[in-house]
Amino acid sequence: MDARRDRKRYLKTIDKKLDHVFKEPLKNLSIDQGHVLIKLINRQTGQNCYSIIKELKGGFSAVFWQSVGVFFNNNLVRDYDPYDRDKEVESIVKDLEASNAYRYQLYQQDVLLRKATKP
Repeated sequence: MDARRDRKRYLKTIDKKLDHVFKEPLKNLSIDQGHVLIKLINRQTGQNCYSIIKELKGGFSAVFWQSVGVFFNNNLVRDYDPYDRDKEVESIVKDLEASNAYRYQLYQQDVLLRKATKP
């Protein structure tokens, strides 16, 4: 979007819709589940969570959430490393991707996302 105001308005609308769909399940994650979620987001997007938050929510929010992450022994700036530090997660993801149950779950999530972001 060209105009900053339009982009901001659009992101706010999408944020509210995604909040409505995903806030409850994500709010109840354990600390370890949060660590895995951060790794999976990094893996799927190719970006670390800090830069994603900074791009979408701004620098102050990114610094705030990085501070919260450090408090819980997590680092939002750390990149995903499938060959060393994150090889166990990579192995599990590869196994899941090979199964049909995973494809069905992705389909269900895609349907939810389409409903949530439908204008």
